[in-house]
Amino acid sequence: MSERTDALRRIQEIEQSMQQLLQQKHNFSAQKTEVEQALSEIQNSSTAYKVVANIMVKSERKKLVEELSESLELLNLRISSIEKQENKLREEITDLQKSALGKGD
Repeated sequence: MSERTDALRRIQEIEQSMQQLLQQKHNFSAQKTEVEQALSEIQNSSTAYKVVANIMVKSERKKLVEELSESLELLNLRISSIEKQENKLREEITDLQKSALGKGD
């Protein structure tokens, strides 16, 4: 009985962790979309501006493209890392469900 209860409790903890991961993934995906749109716009523009401390300042286009590209790469890594964590947690939930359901009281 307590082993089943422990497994169910752990499943709930994992599900909470999954919700947090999904929220982080959503936030990073939204940031990624913004960066991709900025890169697209800057490719079609001869002048580039950057927001610094609520002030828009003219920036070197090439440097801004590099910064945005680095930011995009970092966001892709973060999203990939979250997806790996999601998969591990899903596997753990599956294993716990099998063990909790597979054993009688």
